[in-house]
Formats: sequence, C-alpha cells, structure tokens
Amino acid sequence: AYALQVLAELIGGGPTSRLYRELVLDAQVAVSAQAWYDPLRRGPSVFALSASPRQGAEIAAVEAAIDAVIAGIVADGITDQELARAKRRMLAESIYARDSLRTGAQLLGNAYAIGMDAEIIEGWPARIEAVTRFEVEAAARMIFDANASVTSTLLPAEDEKRAAVQ
Repeated sequence: AYALQVLAELIGGGPTSRLYRELVLDAQVAVSAQAWYDPLRRGPSVFALSASPRQGAEIAAVEAAIDAVIAGIVADGITDQELARAKRRMLAESIYARDSLRTGAQLLGNAYAIGMDAEIIEGWPARIEAVTRFEVEAAARMIFDANASVTSTLLPAEDEKRAAVQ
C-alpha cells in the first residue's frame, strides 16, 4: 500500500507529476491530470487516474497520453529524483495536516473504522520514507494491467451541451 501511495503521488500528485507534465504542459491535451490511491479502506481499494481535456482536445488523445505515461513507467521505471520529490511532497503534506485538528481526527477515525490503530497513522511517514524505487516499480507493474482496468468518460448532460453551443 505504501508503494502504491508513492506511485499515485509520483504519477499524478501535482504540477511536477508525470501526468501533469506530459498531458498538461508537454502534449497540451488536458487542463488537469491527477492520480490517487486510498489505502484506508476495508478490502481492495482503487488506484485511479483522471484528466480533464483541454477545450478542443479529443478524448482519444487524452487517453493515449495517459496510456503512454503508464507504459513509460512500466517499461522504463522511475527516476531517483521523481521518487525523492514524491516522498518530499507526501511528507510535507503530512506535517501540514498536523496543523488541522480535523485532519488528524479524521485520519485516526478512518483507521479505527477499518480495524487499524494509531500506530499505523503515526508510523506512516517512516514507512513512506522507507519505500524504494524497486517497490514503486513493482507496484506499477502489478497495478497497471489493461485487462483489469476500467476507463470511463464523463460527458455533460444534453441540456448543458446545448447551452455550451449557444
């Protein structure tokens, strides 16, 4: 789960992530791109990628760009710099989360609700720091299986389409 969390951050955790750089900045087919994984679930969780196409961009171009990012990570792996940057962002975010009374309580409540204890939450930063490049690459090979994935496209309702054209 820790390697999947780092993978999600590395792929789609912000403006320095692979998805953002390649879809928004380089190919300019999307206005946003992100990835997420939630380990605080009972049973299997979901690893998700999403992107919002740029006005005039074809959905197929966005999907192809996402597929290229995935294929690149599976085939070529990740860099030490990407790994370090993702971990730094995650660890900084966990420090900032401690500034909020609500966030800490919510994390602990979520953990207790699925049978975890406070040590899991408190030990999270050390476990993230210990994740290796090998573990992230192995997680990517495991999770990115085209035969076990779902792609969906969210389109506006007909009334919204008509309003946009007028």
